[in-house]
Amino acid sequence: MLIPITEASTRQLIPAIATGPQYRYCWGKPQDFLRRLLISVIVAVGALLAETLAGVSGEIALVVGILGGLYWWWGPIARAAQRNYRLRRYRYAAFWEGEIVDLYRSQARIGTEETVNAQGRLVLIDKVETRVNIEVVDENDFELRLQVPIKNDYKKLRRGQLVQLLLFSNDPQLAKLEAYSDAYVPALDLWVSDYPYLSRDAFKFTSARLISETEAARYDDRGRRR
Repeated sequence: MLIPITEASTRQLIPAIATGPQYRYCWGKPQDFLRRLLISVIVAVGALLAETLAGVSGEIALVVGILGGLYWWWGPIARAAQRNYRLRRYRYAAFWEGEIVDLYRSQARIGTEETVNAQGRLVLIDKVETRVNIEVVDENDFELRLQVPIKNDYKKLRRGQLVQLLLFSNDPQLAKLEAYSDAYVPALDLWVSDYPYLSRDAFKFTSARLISETEAARYDDRGRRR
């Protein structure tokens, strides 16, 4: 099932400002917070020194100091807004529903890290992450493979369950798929995603409305054909 949605609906489902789940995701791990806090301290101290030693305007130094000092807090908001824009920038979007036809795990390389080997030498090793691959097919045989970091809740996923998400493209016919959102499994009330792009309550409401309207239109069409 593929149902085009308006630009206004897209803006509502993927907000420009970070939602609660998006902010928590972008907050990161403790080391991410400490990194932002260090940057905040450096910028705040730098602004103070610039005013004292370099004669920078007090107003400018104050603004820079406040903004920089609060980077630990607003950094995740800016990061979420940047990620949201990745999908908001596409001109066309559509609601899509398909059925899970296959599930399997795989390993994905997500970067490298430094470590010391048995000989005391510094070496680089690949960082890998276990991911779940979900192959979904709709009633028109369009197939999409989702790949997300594995979570315990995903053990509940089964073949035959319906999956709902948004598809994005710059083609009005959506012939060339550019991106897709996080996915929702209604039977489990479960979200399958890495980053939570969608405003979740709004998506549930919109998906129910679109499906209801589509089914009503199909019923009316069958009635007219008789």
